Amino acid sequence: MDKKEFISHHPEDATALLCICGNTPWAQGFLSCDHEGREIEVIEKFGPLYCCDACGRIIDADTLAVIGRTGNEDAVGVGV
Repeated sequence: MDKKEFISHHPEDATALLCICGNTPWAQGFLSCDHEGREIEVIEKFGPLYCCDACGRIIDADTLAVIGRTGNEDAVGVGV
């Protein structure tokens, strides 16, 4: 069984996400997405899911758990 992955908040900015791959909002950033990682338009605030624009991890905004991945795995290692 695979171990569940979680991203975290950046140590220098508690409101900024820090992906496992090293991506941050000021690097490649994160997009609001659906459960399959497709970008969605959000009018007032980010949606319940984020997609790391560097590695394709799909992240639950409430728990910071990685719930899946898009086909963008080739970008793993940004900022590492």
